[in-house]
Amino acid sequence: MGDLVKRHAGWPGSKKHVTPHVWRHTCATHLVKNNANLRHVQDLLGHGSLATTERYLRLTIADLKEAHARFHPREKA
Repeated sequence: MGDLVKRHAGWPGSKKHVTPHVWRHTCATHLVKNNANLRHVQDLLGHGSLATTERYLRLTIADLKEAHARFHPREKA
């Protein structure tokens, strides 16, 4: 599977090291960012605990800035 991922994940000039784990992590992150149910993502990843899934997925800086802009009391005018 690793060779398949490397063959299809590359693009001209890319220096990124792509592994099946990176691909899996990226897909799960995109699912959650697009409002997929975290329990469904947990099932897809095969995690026994939701806490494992929560730790597995990271928020981006853009996500944090958006949340700050939406919910910080000083940001609402």
